[in-house]
Amino acid sequence: MWLYLYELVIVTGIYILTALMNDGEAFMSNSVFAIAMVILIGLMSGVIIGLLIGFLGKKQRPLWSDMTGAEKGINVALMGICSAIFIAALAWTYLRG
Repeated sequence: MWLYLYELVIVTGIYILTALMNDGEAFMSNSVFAIAMVILIGLMSGVIIGLLIGFLGKKQRPLWSDMTGAEKGINVALMGICSAIFIAALAWTYLRG
């Protein structure tokens, strides 16, 4: 949990610095940096939301080894699907210009 918060702070800081360097336009062109930011933010957001959905759906246990194979599969699928949705939405929003 703390690792995700730490990464979120770093990514947000990088986003703000990029916006300041580009006169307020964070994603001015489709550079490698912009694409990497979209992928990283989408992955982090998707993992967090996927884990939250799994928790609210009572598909998680305190330890990974305590979960059944079906519960593990559901959690991994939720994280993958949510990450793909977030990456697609961010890419459509910020990289289409």
